Amino acid sequence: LVVDFRPPMGFATTEHPMAKTAALLAARLAWEAFSLHEPIGLFVVPEDDAIEPRRGRGQVIRILGRLVDSYAVIEGKPAPGDEVAAAKKPGEDALVLAVDRAAATLRRGDEITILSDFGGSLRPLAAAARKLAGHRVLRAVVIEDAIYDQPVPVGRYPVRVTYDAARATPMVTRVGSARHRQAAEEIRADLRSTLGQAGIQVVEVAGAAFLTEGARR
Repeated sequence: LVVDFRPPMGFATTEHPMAKTAALLAARLAWEAFSLHEPIGLFVVPEDDAIEPRRGRGQVIRILGRLVDSYAVIEGKPAPGDEVAAAKKPGEDALVLAVDRAAATLRRGDEITILSDFGGSLRPLAAAARKLAGHRVLRAVVIEDAIYDQPVPVGRYPVRVTYDAARATPMVTRVGSARHRQAAEEIRADLRSTLGQAGIQVVEVAGAAFLTEGARR
């Protein structure tokens, strides 16, 4: 598992950041691996310390503990003495580094599952995926914010792109709000196409609704 906990994953338009959805899905996948008696490992992006793939209940507990500790950092509540070592170096993509390191620990045909919102440029990840084609199986679990399923209300929204930039006030019109679902589906389709062309199979799309469904179970 390669779980993306970079700062943008802390974004949320509801009380649940995307990182929380990613953490809970990763936990579910770890338990599924245990039930199938398969080895499972974990890379948390952008941390440097990985959990190498192994089998067993103890391994799942280790993975769950790492997810809890890493998520605490996102919430601004790191445990005393804990430090997160960033794997990213100047000019390098932390997600790509994690995928490359995961590939190096696995055998031909083994699976790497990436849990991320896949925001920003996907060119570095696509290039890395193409190099691994035929050697590793790459799958994607796309994490979405609740805004994908909740139309943005009509109104004005003051924003500031950077701290030193002047404020702008874009407006969401009735037409824009009504087109929300279509726009969301277009974004999803574009992402799925980009990942597919790079050889990364999208196996699941998960938003805030996953948390509600999990609570009901």
